[in-house]
Amino acid sequence: MAILVCRAAHALARTAAFFAAQGYPTQALALATTQPQPLPHSQVVAEVIVLTSAAAVTSLAAATRSYRLLACVGEATAQAAREAGLEPDLVGPAQGEAMARLILHATAAWAPGWRLVHVTGDRPHTAWYAAFAAAGVQVTTLTAYTTVYRTSLPEPQARGLQTGEIAAVLLFSAQSAQTFVKLYQALAPCQAPPPALVCLSPAVAAACQNWPAPAHVAPLPDRHGMAACLRRLGLQPGV
Repeated sequence: MAILVCRAAHALARTAAFFAAQGYPTQALALATTQPQPLPHSQVVAEVIVLTSAAAVTSLAAATRSYRLLACVGEATAQAAREAGLEPDLVGPAQGEAMARLILHATAAWAPGWRLVHVTGDRPHTAWYAAFAAAGVQVTTLTAYTTVYRTSLPEPQARGLQTGEIAAVLLFSAQSAQTFVKLYQALAPCQAPPPALVCLSPAVAAACQNWPAPAHVAPLPDRHGMAACLRRLGLQPGV
């Protein structure tokens, strides 16, 4: 039995390699590709800059920057920032509200009225901005890349899903979850039961609408949490 790791292309190889190193027969599928674009302002000036995706790093690294704190969501984003010469001051979880609390805690001693710039893609999640608004923080969103989602499943993955060779699908964003469910439903009738969906967060699981079984949420919003979820489902490495 194999697992299928579904991510945007910029993060796929690193994530798939992690699960393969854990001993899982791993297939990888890029549900989306990203295209970096210059930031709308050549200078990024704010007390806090937040990167929520490794795909946003290239555009920020090319801009002139002034900030007191650089925050990255997830270790993969932080590592991409380091490789581009940007040293994160804060690395937090993939859940937006938890990341907001972490940033507000780190800046609790600052004078009110500071600014935050969120460097992200063309489909940002903004619900977590509410915590900053409540604290009087001005949030600006800068688009660093555009995203294009695939419209069909490649033949090897389609066959693996239809025959049951793929036992679990790992999903890391709400948009990826919606895309995968749509592509799976477009397949010809499958001989095997649908695979288990393992989701990074409750928000990702909520996006798996019309799936015939409940989606599973990792106990921690990272790769280790998703591996733990696979084990809870009885999917052991090498099996």
